[in-house]
Parts: sequence; structure tokens; C-alpha cells
Amino acid sequence: MVEKIITFQVLEGRDVPKACSLRLALIQDSSSPSCAELPVAREATSTTWIPSTPLNATKFHWSDDLHLPLMSVELWDSTASSFDKFISRAQRPCEEVESAWWEFPRRQTMQPALHISISIQEAPPSTPLPVLDFEFRVPTDRINWRRLNEVNIGAIVHTKLYDVLEDSLDMIMFGDTTDDENDLNPAMVLLQLTCQYANHCRVTLSRRTTELTTRLEDIHKTKASLEKRRMNRTARRDGLARELNILKDRLASLKQVARHDTDAVDDHIQLE
Repeated sequence: MVEKIITFQVLEGRDVPKACSLRLALIQDSSSPSCAELPVAREATSTTWIPSTPLNATKFHWSDDLHLPLMSVELWDSTASSFDKFISRAQRPCEEVESAWWEFPRRQTMQPALHISISIQEAPPSTPLPVLDFEFRVPTDRINWRRLNEVNIGAIVHTKLYDVLEDSLDMIMFGDTTDDENDLNPAMVLLQLTCQYANHCRVTLSRRTTELTTRLEDIHKTKASLEKRRMNRTARRDGLARELNILKDRLASLKQVARHDTDAVDDHIQLE
């Protein structure tokens, strides 16, 4: 299956707010005869856009090489600082075009349109796994037998003294244990080489774990920020709903007062 890279860019806008938020997504085309076999759209992004300047190109990845998706573009008004206001949505087949105007459904007196460019390219083949930056080292170092004899193997096993074991790693991995009268020399060297590779894997995993932990912390921060923004918008919406109910009550009261005043005027006219 050939993966495609779909590059989307907005060149300019017409009849749109001064500050916009575009929410872009790839969705599967329900009209396709094999819609059930299409991958679920997983690409989506939201970005703020100032119509006076072109929007930076946004890249999407699509893994179905038989059917192209639909490009969904939502236009939001970001003029207000507290929340965005939905304006309109447009969906079109994702076809390569150098430039074309997309007209959105009319909203009140607005007829928004975006000048859009779409390019579609095949993604480069996936690169093979990188060659491990690792080389075996022939154990030729001199062993400090006095220090080695001081190591309490029983304590390491029963109390899990990992730090003592790590302190002895270099001597174990690179120490020269060759002896012409010892038939176990090849096995010992193989064990040492195994230890070298296992230690390399341990260091690599530790470094990778640190990188992933940092990324996870960044994701949690982003999630917390989005959740806070959602709560602020929810609170704002609830506040506006309460204000609307109050205004409705006031309007009903005014209508009732106006009705009473009208009845009083009519009664006065009849008396005269």
C-alpha cells in the first residue's frame, strides 16, 4: 500500500472575519463502493489564520492508494478572545489543484470563500531501521582481581545491589580472562560479548524512555491546556444561556406590562 502526502494551503480569503480558525480533516468518501474497506480518517488539525497572509502548508498522510478522501474545512470566527464562533463548513473530494476558490454555504449576509491549493504526492518509502551504533570490543583490559574478589555475590543476588553490579560492568565486559589451560575461555568471551550488547540495549532503552517521558509530559500539558479552554468555553456558554433566560424573562414581563397598559388605555377611551 502506497502512502500519499496531501499538502493543503489557503492562499487568501474572501468575505471572512479578520481572524479565523480553520479546522481541517480528511474523511472517507461514503460514496466509494468500498467505503467499508477505507481506513478511518485519523488526520485532523486546527490552526489560526490571518486572512491577510497565506496559511502555512499543512501536510496530511493518507494510506489508501485506491481512493482519495474528502477534505473537510470548517471556518470559525476567532475575533472574540474567549471563544470561536462556527461560521460554515465545506467538503470536497481531495483532488490536486494548483489553486481554486472554495465557496462555503452562505451564512446570513456572508458568502465566505477560500482560495485553496492542494498537492498530492507519494510518500517516500519507509526508511529501514537505523543500524545500531554499536561495536563489539575484544576483552583485553587487565582485571583487578582484588577488587573483583571483594564483590559480595550473595549480597547482589539477595538484596539486589544493582549499583554494585553496574560498577563492575566495565571490568566484567572488557577484562581479559584468557588462560591457555582453561577450556571455558570461548564461553567466557561469549558471555562478555553478550554483556556488552545487553548493556548497550539497556542504555539505549533508558535514553529512549527519557525522550518518550518528555514527549508524554508535553502531551499532558497540551491536554490540560485544551481541557482548560474547553471548560472556559463551557462556562462562557452557560453564562450566555443564563443571560438569555434572564432577557427572555424581562421581555415577557415587558410584554405583560405593555398589554396591561394597552388594556388600560382602551378602557379609558371607552369611558370617555
